[in-house]
Amino acid sequence: ANLTLNFQNERDCLFVHFQCELKYLKDRGQSAYISKDSTEEDANDCCTIANYKLSQLQAQYETFVSEARNKYEILINQTSELETELTSLKQQNEERKNREICVRGNVHTSPRAQFLLWGSVEALCDTETDGGGWVIIQRRTNSDVIFERNWQDYKTGFGNITTN
Repeated sequence: ANLTLNFQNERDCLFVHFQCELKYLKDRGQSAYISKDSTEEDANDCCTIANYKLSQLQAQYETFVSEARNKYEILINQTSELETELTSLKQQNEERKNREICVRGNVHTSPRAQFLLWGSVEALCDTETDGGGWVIIQRRTNSDVIFERNWQDYKTGFGNITTN
């Protein structure tokens, strides 16, 4: 967005500048400095000065807008990073909470209680066997998942909870 002032010609520029100067001098009580002997060269000089000052203001404005855009982009990136981190922390917290619920020594109504994990998966918390842990058993409806696996796979789990 550019700051643009349109003058019909240099005389318009001079007139506006002259009006400002007159008001300034009158407000300061210095009307004796007003001279009727101004030349066209003086007018051109005034317009050149006014245009120069205008270009300085426009450059300052563009710098301000550019800096504001940069700061906005930084804030957007930081917000995105924080949202990602928050999602990760929520997931870690849920996983930690689920681990802490089902350990040996936790008091439940029975040593094997059923819980809902991840909002939809029913799991059995066994606090008696092997230090406690979650037991999830799914039935197989097709042969997409191979069950010939090593102990580590069975210990950590495999397959997709939401499908077979």
